[in-house]
Amino acid sequence: VSIENIKVPRRDVFQIMKPLFLPLHSEIKFQKEFKELNKYTDISEKFLSKDRTALSFYVYLNNSNTPEAISSIKTLLKNSSFDEYHILGNPVFESEGNQVLKQETFLITLLGSFLLLISMILITPSFRRIFLTILFTVFNVCIVLIFMYVFNFEITAFTTIIPSIIAILSFTDITHILYHYELLIIEKTPKAALQKKLFKKIGFPLILTSISNLFGFVIFFFNGGVHQITDFAIVATFGIVFAYLSSRLLLPKLLNYKVLLRKTFYLAIVF
Repeated sequence: VSIENIKVPRRDVFQIMKPLFLPLHSEIKFQKEFKELNKYTDISEKFLSKDRTALSFYVYLNNSNTPEAISSIKTLLKNSSFDEYHILGNPVFESEGNQVLKQETFLITLLGSFLLLISMILITPSFRRIFLTILFTVFNVCIVLIFMYVFNFEITAFTTIIPSIIAILSFTDITHILYHYELLIIEKTPKAALQKKLFKKIGFPLILTSISNLFGFVIFFFNGGVHQITDFAIVATFGIVFAYLSSRLLLPKLLNYKVLLRKTFYLAIVF
């Protein structure tokens, strides 16, 4: 909707006509009506600036194709003869906000990974511990992102912080496991009893930590029907559960990778 297609009722001899507010087909009529714009403040103030050097128009979007429509509008304006233009409205703000969130999520992930790496180097000189911690932290975060992509979860201000949360929780759990594992190695614990003794010692604190974290996010399910918060709770719950399972089930396999290689080699010979 623009000032070019606004129609104003006018009384004729026998009927009420609805001609265009600004007739474009005639230069004379256009100039005549343009001079009388100030009489129609409800129209002029909505579509024209006070100095009459700028105009605005309104585009009503269908919710089903809003991103595509906004992209098309930007392309048309970019290729137009306008010296300057601004796009306003909630759909545009949401589109721009989502784009900024995606960029910031990527940057925050890189920054967080760098800080975790520096922390690990300062805490321990063990390359093996650093490698396993980074490997499982990145693995858990990637699985959460794949889960969001596969099930089409919307990227919002809530869901963008989930990768950072999962990275921090994974980092603390894995560091805890590796620390106690190396203590048992120093104590010369037999390899056959190593894993059993490890999780006998830290299994309960590990699951207790995960359950407490889980309850902290489960409460977000009771939000009165706000789907963005519900999505946040679903993705966070999945991430916490998966991070615990990977630390509890997958990490021990890599800790005993020599035993695993021997079993794999033996099975390869048998078959």
